[in-house]
Amino acid sequence: MESGFGCVIAFCFLAGLCSVLIGITASATDGADSGAVYILTGVLTMALGHVASMPRKTPIDRLILPALIVLFLILTLEAVMSFFQTWVSGLDGSVMWMLVAAAVAETCMFLIPFLYLMEPKVASKF
Repeated sequence: MESGFGCVIAFCFLAGLCSVLIGITASATDGADSGAVYILTGVLTMALGHVASMPRKTPIDRLILPALIVLFLILTLEAVMSFFQTWVSGLDGSVMWMLVAAAVAETCMFLIPFLYLMEPKVASKF
């Protein structure tokens, strides 16, 4: 993790694992449909990170950078929407503040690798 590329790969695995865990928790509490999208995006994020970290390069590797950019952009926007949805939900007290803090943390978790992917040094590694 000494380079931006290493950070992006680490974030792919971390964000993917967190998404899967969020999906499992949402499935257990709210029903299977609510967690399926989180689980799917988590597995997809970890798979893209795994393929990007492989030393040999194939023609399909050219699609990984745009796929990661789109994926992290969508996940960042979803986390921002979750923040605003929680903020206007009308919940009271500590529950609302915990959900707001979780939404802010989720936004940061997906925004950081998205910004790393915009760096030319990192993008050239793909």
